[in-house]
Amino acid sequence: MFKTPKDNGYELLDSGNSMKLERFGDYILVRPEPEALWMPSNTELWDKANYIYNKLVKNNWQKDRNSPEKWTTTYGGMDFLIKPTAFKHTGLFPEQLSNWQYFEKISKNLPAGKQGKKLKVLNLFGYTGGFSMLALKLGHDVVHVDSSQGVNDWLNQNCKLSNIDTKNLKTITDDVNAFIRRLVKRGEKFDFIVLDPPAFGHGSKTSELWKIEEDLSNLIETLGLVLNDKPAGIIISGYAAGYSPETYKNLLLPFVNVFGGTIEADVMTIEESGKNGRMLTVGITARWSTK
Repeated sequence: MFKTPKDNGYELLDSGNSMKLERFGDYILVRPEPEALWMPSNTELWDKANYIYNKLVKNNWQKDRNSPEKWTTTYGGMDFLIKPTAFKHTGLFPEQLSNWQYFEKISKNLPAGKQGKKLKVLNLFGYTGGFSMLALKLGHDVVHVDSSQGVNDWLNQNCKLSNIDTKNLKTITDDVNAFIRRLVKRGEKFDFIVLDPPAFGHGSKTSELWKIEEDLSNLIETLGLVLNDKPAGIIISGYAAGYSPETYKNLLLPFVNVFGGTIEADVMTIEESGKNGRMLTVGITARWSTK
């Protein structure tokens, strides 16, 4: 399993009853978690929650009077604006920290001929931009794509909070499938691609739909047309029920056949901070690298 490294900016305090109790910076949240079928370990901790996700209330969140609408936490060496949304998200997927560290290792261990070379990185379904921010910090060129202008604006806020220079960042608000088709027509190529596709979503236009069971395999195949002749790799993550790490590994195998390299695939987990150290599975990921 890919265990999320410990970081002071986030903590999984407890889980159970299909919910999880998390600390983002200074504030504690209760959010749904289908994987947590067991009983909570420390019921007293749950009474300290500042935010509770509830589908039956306006905006889906109940919060105490003293808690802000948004706040900042430092995670993975970067600053993030945390803002609970109607879709139970917060602006940060903490389990991605292991993927960030994997990419950083690749970035710092390029072959001798590529030391100091900028990678051209494509971040698809980029959300609020944790991976894009890291790539910029490491000195790479980044194209960040998401269909929501709101989360792309959120990325820019995060970059300002983290004092990250955005001169090498291009932010695209567009449907991923439509954007990739244009890249193919233009012949634009990338060294590294990261994607974190949802199970279902809309593009920048309401007529553009994303369904993972229909679109993912075609997208992965098309990515081969926008990779450089000597690419560095691909990371794909997911949270859709019904898929396994082996599924994502098999999607990336054709790239090994063409470019070489290795794949590692497993579940992403977060360890509770309590005495029992339970591991909560929060997603899957597959990483292909030629380095």
